[in-house]
Amino acid sequence: MICPSCTTSIFFDPIKEMVFEISEGHGRTFEGSYCPECGELIVISYTGEHKINQTDGGAYIMHSGEEEAVVYPLNKNRYTISSDIPIEYSSDFSEAIKVLQISPKASAALSRRCLQNFLHNKLNIKKSSLALEIDQFIKSEKVPSYILKAVDAIRNIGNFAAHPLKDTRTGEIIDVEPGEAEWLLEVLEMLFDFYFIYPRKLEARRKELNEKLKALGKPLMK
Repeated sequence: MICPSCTTSIFFDPIKEMVFEISEGHGRTFEGSYCPECGELIVISYTGEHKINQTDGGAYIMHSGEEEAVVYPLNKNRYTISSDIPIEYSSDFSEAIKVLQISPKASAALSRRCLQNFLHNKLNIKKSSLALEIDQFIKSEKVPSYILKAVDAIRNIGNFAAHPLKDTRTGEIIDVEPGEAEWLLEVLEMLFDFYFIYPRKLEARRKELNEKLKALGKPLMK
């Protein structure tokens, strides 16, 4: 597996296991261990069928895991939260990342609200629905085509036609399509990179080059 803290490929060898019965014939196992590279704690949850180990005091043992998820740390290095992102956007973005594994529906609601807030306040795009605002953003063609396509895909992945609350009441916690919550985070990350992070990096690089040009007595970059 990939360690969620240091992103190194490791062999996960659990040193602690806890098993809980959810309902008859169904249960959840939590396994914990430490990354052999960075030493950070990793906890994985497995949900599925279970059976009783008759030779070990009646403990429940999972025998066919149906669902596996890293429950700690939560998406520690998956997405970038740069200090260059204004707090009015990074707050919802950060919360959406934290709750992704726990509740994709809550994560998607926070991301939709964050996206609409970004379109309203950063780009001054204000329409009666998020779909119409996405339309106007795409028609502006002021960003690379890969970003336009990514933003446009939000409507298809989110299936706005079937769930109008996603379109007009973006903060509502309602059912999500498979991959919708993750895609919203990906798109927000692209937008923040393009509008906040890259310009700041380019400006810092320009200043650095101008310092070198100044030291050499050459004309500065405009």
